[in-house]
Amino acid sequence: MTPELKVIPESLIKALRSAKSFAIVGHIKPDADTLGSSLAIAALLRRIKSGRRVVLANGTIVPSNLHFLQDWKKVIAPAQRSDLRGLECAIYLECSRPDRAGNFADPADFKYTVNIDHHKTGKFFAKINWINPKASSNSEQVYQLYRRFGFKPDKKESTWLYAGIIADTGRFQYSLTSPFTHEIAASLLATGMPHTVVAERLFMIKTEQPLRLLARALMRLRFAA
Repeated sequence: MTPELKVIPESLIKALRSAKSFAIVGHIKPDADTLGSSLAIAALLRRIKSGRRVVLANGTIVPSNLHFLQDWKKVIAPAQRSDLRGLECAIYLECSRPDRAGNFADPADFKYTVNIDHHKTGKFFAKINWINPKASSNSEQVYQLYRRFGFKPDKKESTWLYAGIIADTGRFQYSLTSPFTHEIAASLLATGMPHTVVAERLFMIKTEQPLRLLARALMRLRFAA
C-alpha cells in the first residue's frame, strides 16, 4: 500500500460500504474534475454494492465543453432539494463549504455526510471529512478509493478520472503534480482511454464567443518595455 492510500479515513470506507443510498454533489459551475470525480465515484459505489440508489446532482447545468464525458446526462442539473429527498448519505466533492454546492443540498437533510476535497481552504463541515491538500485533484482521491476497495477503473471510468486530473493539474504543470499523479495517469492510459480526445476537448477546442473576446484583448495589447 502506498503512503497516499493510508490517509483515507476508515470511517469513509465504512460509510461507502454500508449506506443504502447516496447523493453525489459537486460545486456549482462544475469543471472536469468535479464532473469526472462525481461520475467515477458513482460507478465505484455501484461496484462496491449493486442495487443501491445513487443520484448525481449539481446546482447548475453541465457546461457544454464537458458533454464529451460519457454519462454526463445522468447528472440532474440544475437540481432541486426534492431531487435528493430520502437519500441517506451525501458526498460533497470539491466543496470547500456546503454552500459551494448551491442551496439544494443541505447537510442537515442526510444521515451521513462526506466531504472529499483537495483544497487547503476546505472546511470540515461534514460528519466524515477527507481533505488532502497534497492531492492534485478530487479525481486523484477517487482513484485512491478504487484502489482501496480493490478495483481497477475500466476504460470509461479512466476517461472520467484522467479528464479531472489533467484539468486540475493544467496538463501536469501545477505544483501539486506528484510522482504519484503520474503513476495514476499511466495506469489510466493503460486501459486504452482516449487521452488525445480528452486533451483536445478540454484545452484545444474553443467556441466562438471566447475566441472573439480573446481577439479583442489581443488587439488592445500594449507593451510597457
